[in-house]
Amino acid sequence: MDAYEKVIAEIQQVRELADAKLAEGKAIGLAEGEAIGLAKGKIAALLAVLAARGIEVTAEARARIEACTEEATLDRWIARAVTAPSLEDVFTSIV
Repeated sequence: MDAYEKVIAEIQQVRELADAKLAEGKAIGLAEGEAIGLAKGKIAALLAVLAARGIEVTAEARARIEACTEEATLDRWIARAVTAPSLEDVFTSIV
């Protein structure tokens, strides 16, 4: 293999590595985007349940809800919101 062929082979290796890193980055980005979308949907569901039940959501509580990114926490709050007598009970009680 002459010097030219070695350079071409190295360029090809760099391209393959770049393609692999790009694919990895896309997969990570898609997963992160999916998680963000799922959390936003759960936040919207929680706020909708609270509104339907006539439970007032303070600005502070809305900020807390909208800042939450943990699916398990959002699921727990949604489940509690269905029967909780107050907003505080959504955040703290075992309903």
